[in-house]
Amino acid sequence: MSSIDECIVVETACSLGSTSSSEGEGTSSTPSKASRKRFLARINADEARLIAEGRPWYEVRASLLQESDKATIRDLSGMSDHYEIMILLAEDRAHLPPEGYHTFYLNQLEMGLRFPVPRFIQNLYDHFKVSTSQLTPNSYSSLLALGVLLRFYRDPLSLHLIYNLTQIRQQHVGKFFIRLKPEFGFIKGNPTSHKGWMSRYFFLRRNVQAGVAWYCDISWSEKPTRRAPPLPAQEYDPSAFLDSMSVRCFDAQDLIREYLLCHFGFSRKGEQNHEGSTIISLQETGIRNNQGLEPTSRGSCQGEKEEVVFGGRSLDEMMVQHDKLMRELEEVRGASDAENKSLMDKLVASEASVARLQGEMKRMQEEAEATWVKRKEDFLKSSEFDRLCSNRALSFLQQGFNGCLAQFRANGYSEAEHPTPFFSVLKALEDLSEEGEVESSSAPKK
Repeated sequence: MSSIDECIVVETACSLGSTSSSEGEGTSSTPSKASRKRFLARINADEARLIAEGRPWYEVRASLLQESDKATIRDLSGMSDHYEIMILLAEDRAHLPPEGYHTFYLNQLEMGLRFPVPRFIQNLYDHFKVSTSQLTPNSYSSLLALGVLLRFYRDPLSLHLIYNLTQIRQQHVGKFFIRLKPEFGFIKGNPTSHKGWMSRYFFLRRNVQAGVAWYCDISWSEKPTRRAPPLPAQEYDPSAFLDSMSVRCFDAQDLIREYLLCHFGFSRKGEQNHEGSTIISLQETGIRNNQGLEPTSRGSCQGEKEEVVFGGRSLDEMMVQHDKLMRELEEVRGASDAENKSLMDKLVASEASVARLQGEMKRMQEEAEATWVKRKEDFLKSSEFDRLCSNRALSFLQQGFNGCLAQFRANGYSEAEHPTPFFSVLKALEDLSEEGEVESSSAPKK
């Protein structure tokens, strides 16, 4: 497919806004519906071209987020103003963030990821040598749920322990998921799929001068390292924790509710509201005492749970917006498919017309050539041709004789000095035979 005209791309980029603009974050004007459709059309064309070229998923998928989604990202993640969000252009890709930025997905935030990223997760990035954008959303809910349980049991969040309880597997080229090992199945409840999550990512940069750091290198990598981490300075025996977990099963989404994340230091969102009541005691979530959680059934916890409502848009509103964007993209794809089919039909019809005209031209040329050959043969057999040949022959004979006579005279051979009494025109005419006689006389004698 051909790319959209350069001026349209520039117009779309300007309408979407960028971090290099002199205006502050969130002040960019909302792109028009026409600009949005052009943006989606370009993404559709680029993705189709890249898929046809056999490119991997991270080179194909473009982000569908808009400038208006920055508020949702901030509200959902609980990040401070020390972080700078960049919404991508159509040509940007998740594995190639600008210098100083890292890639995160909106669905990762929905599954509990908060900023700053918990240190034990950053340590895991650093050990496996993978990027934040390479882990599936469920990886974060599994890790955070495990972190909540370890914190509740006052067990260390050491890299060695987390590594021994979890496993990393490759889902696609450059995409991985982290989950509990099969023998440790005490955390369940993760969604089976996240529709469209690979098209909902953004770039994020932290302000180093303000003391916000990643504490690890989270650059893109095609394969994670398989080496075991070094032993901690003080060994820890997780037998008591694993024995307690062997008879329990917890829902990951219940364990990573916002007030639990805040209580265990995995999120700073809502810590300072006007009443200071965002952090709710664990007793209200079913965690009764230090003896452990007491779920009444698999995937749920016993006890009353208070609903915590945060400002901004809810996840349902975000999913409605995402579904709307996906419908818009499908409409553009449908229009493009119809347009391509129409162009293909016209191309096939044009090719048929050209083939028909070429056949007609060839037939006419053959007829003209056959007509010319027949007319030539008829002319060669006609009396007109014989007459023309006779006239031409007499003309050659006369002109040739007169020419030779003129040359004799010009070179001093006069009739007085060189008489030719033996030449007789009458004699020559008498000796001139008929045509048939000439042919017979000229035939070789046997």
